[in-house]
This record gives sequence, structure tokens and C-alpha cells, in this order.
Amino acid sequence: MNLSRRNFIATGAKSALAVTVLRSFVPARALAQAASLQPVFARLDEYIARHMTETGAPGMTLALANRDGLLRASTYGYADTKAGLRVAPETMFEIGSISKSFVSLVLMQLRDEGKLDLSKPIVQYLPWLKINSRFEPVTTHHVLSHTAGLPGAPLLLDALLGELWTAYEPGKRFLYSNTGYNILGFLIEALDKRPFAESMRTRMLVPLGMTASAPIITNDLRRIMAVGYEPLGEGKPFPVRGPLAEAQWIEVDVAAGSIASTPADMAKYMRTLLNRGALPKGRLVSEDSFALFTKPAIESPYRGEPASYGYGLWISDIGGHTRLRHTGGMVAFSSSIDVDVTGGIGAFFC
Repeated sequence: MNLSRRNFIATGAKSALAVTVLRSFVPARALAQAASLQPVFARLDEYIARHMTETGAPGMTLALANRDGLLRASTYGYADTKAGLRVAPETMFEIGSISKSFVSLVLMQLRDEGKLDLSKPIVQYLPWLKINSRFEPVTTHHVLSHTAGLPGAPLLLDALLGELWTAYEPGKRFLYSNTGYNILGFLIEALDKRPFAESMRTRMLVPLGMTASAPIITNDLRRIMAVGYEPLGEGKPFPVRGPLAEAQWIEVDVAAGSIASTPADMAKYMRTLLNRGALPKGRLVSEDSFALFTKPAIESPYRGEPASYGYGLWISDIGGHTRLRHTGGMVAFSSSIDVDVTGGIGAFFC
């Protein structure tokens, strides 16, 4: 079986690298909430150390948050095995497709400002976009919910200047489309009248206080980014305890998955989700837009479980608890976010 980095951890592939828990910290403001969870943290660290030893994952970071913010950020293993650099709280990781929910929230802000009607054909905002379809027009709602019928596989950005197509009637079926979310990046630029990276930083990272995050992945981040690894024999069956090699570095500036962050910063994002868009001062989006952001739009299983997709997140009702979830897979990074809005707790790992 040919294993990609995205499923490398989940499939239990192994290497000879044994990894132990290295560092964790609890901010002063959360000591009271975290104190009662210390036995749980200890068991979690034991599990993660064992899991990483079994799978051979070089390094990992984990953040836990509640409605007040960061409960705990933990770091494990190595950010760079060759240099012997361990993962630190300030080490950045690529969060991949979790970026899609950031994009969706920016579009919700633009909706709040009266600049976007989700039900209008998207080509009205992007007249250069050509979509060949025998069905009704594709709207921003369709693209946000992966129900536009656009190609699932990502296309080179140059391809967006040509003619796209829809495989089925918009709104009827779920087809995960990175191409669609890359289009949404251009929609943000058109509506906000500034570059995508600037919009994401100004509208998302700054209000949330995510000062250790970046809206796009550039060469300037390499010195503080964890090194990505992949199986050495790419294209060949990956053996148990097989060797790893450093993966190719790629700059990413497209909306489908461009954000890099740290565990503490991702805790700030989870706090915002747990508070339904409310910030310590003011709101990121209106209550109405947050409700729309998390409203199930189309049934779509999440890792084999019953779920629906909203705008950039899978939404599940599990035991009466509303859960917002998504994974992210980059060239050599695998991430996941799981926010229990009802229970008031969230977790992120990469």
C-alpha cells in the first residue's frame, strides 16, 4: 500500500524513532481549570508517547481549549530530526484544510457587511470565472458547502482562467473541492479589495490575537516551521518501521489550505468557535452568520460517522453535543480539530 503523509499517522506505519513527551505548559489564566485535569493530562501524554513510538511520527503538537481559552499546549518529538531540534510551543505547523473554516468566516464577515449575497451566482462577483454547466448557476453557498459539483482534485491556478465544469446539479450532492475553495480566495480579494493574505491576517488573525500564525506559507517561515517528513520510498509499499525522508518544501498561498499556526494560537481559534463567534471584546461575526456558518448544508459522513458539512467544517450531533470537526493534510503534515460546542471543550493536533 502506498502511504501518503496524510494517512501516515492514522494507518499505524512505524519507524525506529522513539519519541517521548518533551514539553507542555499551562498559562496562568487557565491554571484553575487545568488543575483538576492533571490526571487526564498524564494519561494523555502516556498515550501520545506510545502512539508516536508505534507510528514513527517525528513530532507533534496538541492544544486543548475551553470557552476561556487555552487549557494546555503540549509538544512532542522533533521539529527537525537532522538538527536534533525538538518541537517547541512556538514551532509552526501547516494546518491544511482546517484553513477552509477561516476562509468561510471571512466570507461571513463580508456577508455581515452587506458585500456578499450567498445565494447569488458566484460569477456575478467574479466575471472572469467561466463555469460550463447545464444546471442552475453555482452560488457562493454551493462552493462553501462543497455542493457546487466542481472538480474535487485541486487544479493549477492557471486552470481557473479557463473553463471549469460541474459534474452534477448544485446543492444536490457533496463533492469535496479544493478548487472551489481556491476560487473563494479570489472572491475574498474581489470583495475586500486587497490581497488574500492581507484580508486573512486583518480579518481573522489580528482580531483573534493569533500573532504567531501566518495567513500563507512562504519561505520566510521555514526557520520556525516544523520540517515535514514522508516515507523514503515514495511510490513503493511502505514497510513497518520504514525510514523517513525530509519532504519537499512548498510555498502555499491558495485558500484551500494556506495557514500555518501554533498550538496556543489554535486554542484562540477554538475559543472563538466555542463562544459562537464572540471575542473577549465584540464579535468576529454576527450571531446570525455564525448560525449559518455551522448550519448543516449537506449530509456527508466524517471518517465513517454520520455528519453533515456546513461552511468549512463537518457538523455532528453526538450524544446531544454539537461537534465541529475537520482534518487537514499537506505534503507532509496531518492535522485535526474537534470542537464540542455543547460541552465547551476543543482539541487541535498536528
